[in-house]
Amino acid sequence: MALTIEEQHETNDLDHDILTTREVTFICGHKRVYEEISACQKSWMERCQRCPNCQYKRDKAYVEKLSAEINSPELLEMWLKETPSY
Repeated sequence: MALTIEEQHETNDLDHDILTTREVTFICGHKRVYEEISACQKSWMERCQRCPNCQYKRDKAYVEKLSAEINSPELLEMWLKETPSY
């Protein structure tokens, strides 16, 4: 969702940025209503942020992928070969 004309004027005039309730459409397409945010914050969130739920899912998938790679049998086998036995 694009900024309204009023929000564009607020964004361009940073000294007069009004805090109010605004609906934000994130880059993932989900919408959420935030209270007390400025037009600048809304603009940034719409351009750069995923909704909190999608961000959590992405981070969780990333951690699970790395955990699977780190805990793979091949990596353990390679580590055991490289580690000196005393």
